Amino acid sequence: MSGLSFLAGLKARDMADVFNDESFAGNSFGIARGKFGPQISRFVKLSTALVVIGTIVWGFGDELPIGYSS
Repeated sequence: MSGLSFLAGLKARDMADVFNDESFAGNSFGIARGKFGPQISRFVKLSTALVVIGTIVWGFGDELPIGYSS
């Protein structure tokens, strides 16, 4: 899960980098940035959260008391 989330994060950051290019100009760029910018930002945040959650489960999953029987 951590590995796939990390790859998803890389792809989301690649999408976000498209809007950081200084060579684009004009009204259509502003419209596209306004339309897709928040969506890409959500994907970046989601992929970061998945990396953190996956790493925690991977590192501490064996110490969770789920399924423990005495």
